[in-house]
Amino acid sequence: MERGSFSFYSCVPRTPMKMAAVLAVSVLLLCCSSVSSADSSQKCDYYVETGGTATVPMTLAVDPSDKLTWWRDGSVILRRNKGGFVVGSKDLVTANGSLRLTDVSPSNEGAYRAEVSNSEGKNRGTLKTTRLCALDPVPEPQVTQQPNCDATSEVQFVCAVQPQQAPAQEYAFAWLQKNEVLAGETGRTLTRQVDQVKTDPVACNISNRVSWRTSVEVQRACSSECYPGRPSMARKQPTKQPKGRNGD
Repeated sequence: MERGSFSFYSCVPRTPMKMAAVLAVSVLLLCCSSVSSADSSQKCDYYVETGGTATVPMTLAVDPSDKLTWWRDGSVILRRNKGGFVVGSKDLVTANGSLRLTDVSPSNEGAYRAEVSNSEGKNRGTLKTTRLCALDPVPEPQVTQQPNCDATSEVQFVCAVQPQQAPAQEYAFAWLQKNEVLAGETGRTLTRQVDQVKTDPVACNISNRVSWRTSVEVQRACSSECYPGRPSMARKQPTKQPKGRNGD
């Protein structure tokens, strides 16, 4: 289904969430990412968005006369001495000796390490290895629901993502209603009483360690399946596409 289109199983699109909710989600997902990182195998020390720019910091003081060497997975990718660059180019390094990577792709993943020596060849320090990983930005989610017009029943919403994207378990989920984060609702589905969603729309937010995006808000809508012979009560309304943290 094309972006912005409407189907029988969809709800009524509403407006994107307000800035207060955006900030609340940012804090929530930052906490989730911290917990996720702590629970992981620590394979990666630094995550960067695919296509973005990464800077592996230099924590040692580097003099202009020093010899600077950067390795990735044991191979020299940059070597600079007083005379200039022996390996690599100035585009790969900042003024203080940090490594700069642009248009990052999976080929840039690996373990990075730097060493600084003085003009006499004496080692002045070696940086601790930093492992960098590239992640694709999350896609725009869409909230869907099963048609159910029983006024006494619960309604289940689903935060749907494109199947060709990363597996759902790689995302953190959050739900919002009335522009506020719903505490404890961190699953892909949200179940609410009908009365709770008749007038107050909901939205879902997905994130990974480098990006997050929020769906348009939706509210419960009854379809023509519930009332045979009547046109669907769901109507598409013009909305602006929400922007993610990275402005995409």
